[in-house]
Amino acid sequence: MTRRLFGLVPDEGDTEVRLVRLTSGGCADVSRPRENDDVVLFVPGTDVSIFQRPLPTKGDRQSRQAAPFAIEDDVGSAIDDLHIALGVEPKDLSRPRDLHVVHRSKMEEWRERLAAQGLGGATLVAEHSVLVEGDVLDIGPRVIGLLPSGPFAFDTDLPGDILTALLNDAGAQVIQVADPLLALAERYDTNPEKALDLCQGPFGKQGGFNFANWREWRVAATLVVFCGMALLASGYADIAATRSAASDVRNGISASYRQAFPDAPPPADPVRAISRALGDTNSGPTMDFLDTSAVLYAALAEVPDASLRAVRYDPRRGGYIASVAYLGYGDDAALQNAIEEKGYNAILGDARRGGDFVFGDVTLTRGSSR
Repeated sequence: MTRRLFGLVPDEGDTEVRLVRLTSGGCADVSRPRENDDVVLFVPGTDVSIFQRPLPTKGDRQSRQAAPFAIEDDVGSAIDDLHIALGVEPKDLSRPRDLHVVHRSKMEEWRERLAAQGLGGATLVAEHSVLVEGDVLDIGPRVIGLLPSGPFAFDTDLPGDILTALLNDAGAQVIQVADPLLALAERYDTNPEKALDLCQGPFGKQGGFNFANWREWRVAATLVVFCGMALLASGYADIAATRSAASDVRNGISASYRQAFPDAPPPADPVRAISRALGDTNSGPTMDFLDTSAVLYAALAEVPDASLRAVRYDPRRGGYIASVAYLGYGDDAALQNAIEEKGYNAILGDARRGGDFVFGDVTLTRGSSR
């Protein structure tokens, strides 16, 4: 049975991580994790900055590229020195998304130290990210909290006036916590989906295979080998059948070509000849994706406040529809003009505001309305 263990990543590099599991009466210390335990470690909140910013991009790959630009004015370090963990992508891209920011060197230090203790696969969570609004906890070396203005973490050796002013504005009180690890573990356990694992992107967990239990898997591995051999034999048979069917299709296309073009010499490649013939009669695709994309990106370069979100082909319109995020109304008209100056027709869809951006579609078709 999988257990969930909790621990605090210590500030000192040579300190062992204390691990606990939650019980009905509080928590119990665990001397060593099992291989299938889910280990969650809380890292110092003073090392992690938490932001909420909208990212007008879909998918983690594009969002990781856009995230640095969303926070570059709020951090005092070079963007290249920072690691950004992404929260869950909202359905409405105009809504803010959690961005947890930490120095790459700190992530590397944590991972190295934890790997030496056999905890390299642990989930790393900022300790102030699991709090509920109104929490202000004194956990010894730090005071962490979550107020309407957002989460925060202060070293207790900082001037007290800063924390006093912050708390007075929110009407909050500091709670002395006897066991910080228990307090954080209980809050994580109550709402685990709220926590954000810092181990993402280049610091993502790497899967591996442990040969220590090879004997337990020997029978299963033998079955896998035999099944794989059977699958390969079946695959070769399918390939042979596919090649035979493809040969029949090509022969049929050759016969159709000779019937359609009796005076033309026999083509070396009947499939390409048929495609070219259809293109000459304007029955094939009328727009090339690469050419259209080049025109679109060249037009976007002339509208600096516009960014491309997605492109799809619409067979009903015979053109490509680009979803674009603008900084303000009127930028869509500027993009339309830039596209039409390049010989394409641009049809604007309805524009709608979402947060700090205006979202709209533009359809690119052949010909210009000018």
